[in-house]
Amino acid sequence: MIILISGASHTGKTALAQRVLENYHIPYLSIDHLKMGLIRSGLLSLTPQQDEKLTGTLWPVVREIIRTAIENHQNLVVEGIYIPEGWHLDFSSQELEEIRYCCLIMTEDYIRSHLSDIRKYADIIEKRIDDTGWTPEELAADNRRNLEMCRTYRYPYILIDHTYDVNLELTPPGNTAKALLWETVEQMFQNARSRKEEEPILEIVTDTHTYDIVYFEYGSIYLSNALDKRYGKLRELFDDLWLILEHRKILSLRIR
Repeated sequence: MIILISGASHTGKTALAQRVLENYHIPYLSIDHLKMGLIRSGLLSLTPQQDEKLTGTLWPVVREIIRTAIENHQNLVVEGIYIPEGWHLDFSSQELEEIRYCCLIMTEDYIRSHLSDIRKYADIIEKRIDDTGWTPEELAADNRRNLEMCRTYRYPYILIDHTYDVNLELTPPGNTAKALLWETVEQMFQNARSRKEEEPILEIVTDTHTYDIVYFEYGSIYLSNALDKRYGKLRELFDDLWLILEHRKILSLRIR
């Protein structure tokens, strides 16, 4: 499994990668380390502040590291800001089955109300030599762009709003497909709850039916297809859905 952790600076990418390392013993690659190694060695004639050019230069290298890890059946976490929009277009459908993506996004309310904490924990994992070149306004703008990007490409993301409670729970092989689908559904459900309105969460197209998971009032959902509609709690209906899906061919998943 390859885990990509993206997000703006100061959203906690390295801390999350460190947590995955400690909990699951999966090593991580910091794209920042790769960047500084290339710059300090003189192999790369860019400055650390040239983010757009750095992404164009670093991503082809990181992409092939990911592809090599997949071919070698290795687990790896890759974290950093230099994962471009549309990154998934560089991989085959078979390769994408081995990749899990997560973008950390702070809301503007969180940034305003937790600015001192963001500054305090900026170097909790890595001691930054100079961490003065950013402003809350720039941080908010970067997070807005990432949210728009995730919604455009339908990438999974973790929204950091009221409290900072970010973690990834990984499950052993054999139950991975169900666990990854569950995590996607659960995250979309939490995002929908914050809007307090009925809203489609996920469309699942199989070889026989299309299933819609829709957020409903009071924290429940309904699961529907052309022939059936069931109301209930998220976990219960998801387990019912999985009993159906494990005997069907899933053609596409679409986050609504």
